[in-house]
Amino acid sequence: MKMKEYVSVTNDIVISDGNSMSIENFKSITECSDILVSVKAKNYLISIWGSELSVEYYSGKNIYVLGNFEKIEFLKSKG
Repeated sequence: MKMKEYVSVTNDIVISDGNSMSIENFKSITECSDILVSVKAKNYLISIWGSELSVEYYSGKNIYVLGNFEKIEFLKSKG
């Protein structure tokens, strides 16, 4: 039996209707295109892969991404 690995993330992430996502407490946008939106969080780089992606709104701590999501990756950041 394969054990699942759970990742503790210090950001609140909400996905609504499969095509709207909000991420709270992000630090910066590292990449933004129609197929990839990556944001730097406290301990992770969060990459959202899909199609027709766009950043609808962002402020100092919150970001709202729209589009057709296919994959979300959490990569442990260094430092």
